[in-house]
Amino acid sequence: MSCQLRETRSAFTLVELLVIITIVAILISLVIVGLSGSRKVAVDTQCLNNERSCSMAVLAYSGDYKDSFPCFAKRQYSAAIDNGGLLLDYFQQSRHWPLALRGYIGDAPLAQVQLCPAMFRAISPGFPEWFASFPKDYIQPSDYEMGFGFFSDPGMWKTGVPQPLITDSTLLRPVRVDEVTFPSGKGLLIEATSWHQLKNWRLDEIYQSSIERPEGAQASYPIHAVDGSGKYRNYSMLTPGWLQNQPGLTWAPAVLRTSDGARGRDWAGN
Repeated sequence: MSCQLRETRSAFTLVELLVIITIVAILISLVIVGLSGSRKVAVDTQCLNNERSCSMAVLAYSGDYKDSFPCFAKRQYSAAIDNGGLLLDYFQQSRHWPLALRGYIGDAPLAQVQLCPAMFRAISPGFPEWFASFPKDYIQPSDYEMGFGFFSDPGMWKTGVPQPLITDSTLLRPVRVDEVTFPSGKGLLIEATSWHQLKNWRLDEIYQSSIERPEGAQASYPIHAVDGSGKYRNYSMLTPGWLQNQPGLTWAPAVLRTSDGARGRDWAGN
């Protein structure tokens, strides 16, 4: 009886290898997408938490100062704030409020809680040099901006009424908490220029990511209201802001220049 040995195959065919490679590539891409999505959710959540901490600090300050919101600039439009020797305009209190809140968010020139976590990913390679370029006594501004109506009279923002506005220093004043008509519908802090929208994490893109830029009009932004509630809100759901054409004010998004100031509202409902 003859004994016929059957040949044993120990290798994959080219077609089988291609199929396996394709399957592995698909699985890797799914994992990468999942990790990217999880990372974005984590950053978005941390950003909202940071903004909440800042809004609580602002409200704590108000409780200590006769229920008035922070207002630390001279009552003049230009050269109203001295931050480490740098002179800033009156309405730049919007981002430079950490100057008045030392001790509420920490005593360092820069507290991480005042910055969007996505910002560190954008500038971290050059952060030490960037930070060192400012004067020694300079207090870094926040990514979370305060509405202009919290340090100016509501009459400044009355739509359709011609008035001197920024030339009238009597309208530049701190606003009390009880002047806010809609605490749940008035944005106290907002990340109006969103680091989250940077596609290639280039600093020169940030000016194309403002809430009122075309590519930002469909995005959602973290906003905390005066009543302490916070969530991401789509730009299309926000009430249009004050429309008068005044130098230095037209760049600001609607939530910062609310019509009727502290007495106005930035969105309907909750």
